[in-house]
Amino acid sequence: MRCEGPSRMQSSLVKRLPTCCLPKAAKKYSPGCTMTDTCLSVLVTRPAAQAESWLRAFQARGWQTLSFPTLDIQPLELSPQAKNRVLNLDQYQGVICISGNAANLGLELLADYWPQWPVQQLWYAVGPATAEVLLEWQLQPEMPRRHDSEGLLGLASLQQVQGRRLLILKGEGGRTTLRDTLLERGALVDELCLYRRTLPEVSTEPLHHWLADTRSRKYIAISSGAGLKNLMQMAAEHLDRLKSVPLVVVSQRLAEFAQSQGFSAINAGGTSEDLLVQAMIKGSSTS
Repeated sequence: MRCEGPSRMQSSLVKRLPTCCLPKAAKKYSPGCTMTDTCLSVLVTRPAAQAESWLRAFQARGWQTLSFPTLDIQPLELSPQAKNRVLNLDQYQGVICISGNAANLGLELLADYWPQWPVQQLWYAVGPATAEVLLEWQLQPEMPRRHDSEGLLGLASLQQVQGRRLLILKGEGGRTTLRDTLLERGALVDELCLYRRTLPEVSTEPLHHWLADTRSRKYIAISSGAGLKNLMQMAAEHLDRLKSVPLVVVSQRLAEFAQSQGFSAINAGGTSEDLLVQAMIKGSSTS
């Protein structure tokens, strides 16, 4: 059950979602807080296409933001085995999307072959951003309250899966907890690997300027371990200063990883904008 190798996706859709995989340059930081300001300054490290909702939520509160994606999303080619899974979409009782990128790329691909979705097929979204993509394609996904693999595995409809065929839309690599646990429960699980995460080729100057500015309280919003690893690499000689900034992360697992790397981390408990905003407000009031 391996992820298939890379190539280029076709796209002949009438309806098209915004592309999530084109490299984006980091936006320049424009500091606006003074020492007397109470606003926060937030570094958002999500890939550009997924960052917009977070940026809007933080900016709506008057906070300064810097969009500095630490992951580029590169589509993978559809291998013969992967294409067979696409053509047999109606043979799966459930389809699980474990990221917004997987939902964007996967639905764009599937719609080329399936102008109408199979009936009586369950769809799952790991979090609200992923669910929003599915809703735009007229699908009604089930979403856990906890936005990770463990949350998905806690859903009632994924408990008794003996003999059911399930398809996971995902990126290359990553955790295997979801697949492994579903297999242990007796499901027949296939994966459709749609993209590869890479280190962005962008100037790190905006990051270094942001770290050097001491005129506002700072937070770094992190949505994945891979993104944090890349951020550490991109910080280079400024790594010690980077580690002095508290992180707000989307899961307890990610918080524990961040802490093992020497960061202070607050677990927002999910990827929604409200959860991140509340975590930052609470962190600021208690520090």
